[in-house]
Amino acid sequence: MGKGITSAISVRFNDGTDPGNAVMIRIDAMIDDGEVTIGAFRRLAAERYYWIVVE
Repeated sequence: MGKGITSAISVRFNDGTDPGNAVMIRIDAMIDDGEVTIGAFRRLAAERYYWIVVE
């Protein structure tokens, strides 16, 4: 996680069921800002996303 992030909930797709970045961007738009590189819901790496709880 990035500097200053105290707590986050991870979403990982390790079994090949990754729905793809386009799907995760749509989910981000519903719960955050629609951009997975910034905001509370972010893409950390391929197949890895997280929701920042405390920053």
